[in-house]
Amino acid sequence: MGDREAIKAEMQRQVRQWCGFGCVICGCPLYIYEHMVEYAENPVHERENLTLLCPLHELEKTKGLLSRTDVQAANREPFNRSRGVTDPYGLHFSGGRCEMLLGGNRFLSEGRRLVPMLVNNQEPIAFDFNNDGHLELNASIPDRSGEVALLIVANEIVLATTAWDITFIGTRLTLRHGPGDFQFEASFQVPDRIDITRLDMRYGDTHVWVDPQGLHVRGPGPRTRDLNGTTMAGGFEHAIALDSRILRPPGIHL
Repeated sequence: MGDREAIKAEMQRQVRQWCGFGCVICGCPLYIYEHMVEYAENPVHERENLTLLCPLHELEKTKGLLSRTDVQAANREPFNRSRGVTDPYGLHFSGGRCEMLLGGNRFLSEGRRLVPMLVNNQEPIAFDFNNDGHLELNASIPDRSGEVALLIVANEIVLATTAWDITFIGTRLTLRHGPGDFQFEASFQVPDRIDITRLDMRYGDTHVWVDPQGLHVRGPGPRTRDLNGTTMAGGFEHAIALDSRILRPPGIHL
């Protein structure tokens, strides 16, 4: 096992794309790269012999409770590819406080709704508390064509399989338009924090993005705005309003 050659990054991406970024049987976006014909029998990495299985189905295959034939059949028609989205996965946020980092800007709340940005009267991402006081993350992140690429409703995350690439490694979820071209990257630091390090959204002629240098806005027209190193506590709706008609102070109007 220790001498096994790693699967090359490009081959991993090809497998992810083919499988719809999730387990070929159930669609779960938490997965393991699996050799359909066991590596011990065929000790090479071949794209045609690799698939994605969630931890449960990988364990079933290892224990002999899931046949190779069934896995190969599922790989021919992966669960997510036929649906266009991944199967919902429930994030485990909880507690009476929440924190969101957005490109070096920090937003905190104790028991109050937290919406860092209002963009053209839309809330791309927010922490809410439901009627039982349970912490919930909600988000709707569009791709460059305006279609929803990432949707989170009450902690349940769904990903569109039209992305060029999606990885979910440890706590970090990354969506890319292409090589080095980030659409979204965040670390889900349960029970009550999310750290967004990359974000790329367009609303008409307004471009909003997050990178290691901070939060940036270009448009509408020639307007240019940047924000970094800001800390806002107490909960805001909305902390940063970008060219929106409905403003709910206190907050920053960029």
